[in-house]
Amino acid sequence: MSFHDSLAVFAALAADLQQEPDEAVTARAVVTRMRELVPEADHVSLSARRPRDRLTTLASTDATGEEVDRLQASLGEG
Repeated sequence: MSFHDSLAVFAALAADLQQEPDEAVTARAVVTRMRELVPEADHVSLSARRPRDRLTTLASTDATGEEVDRLQASLGEG
């Protein structure tokens, strides 16, 4: 994907996110678009830091992405 194509993906994502107030739908849109942006990625997930430094997976393309997030959080890595 060219740099120009990447910019178009981010622009479309920004437009979509402005229209959606729901966090779960927004997070899903982010991982879906990132999968388009980086087709070489086998798994895509989006995490957020919650109170007391707890990491939460907001969305993932699959169970492997969620498991990697859990491992990263438990190991303090990633």
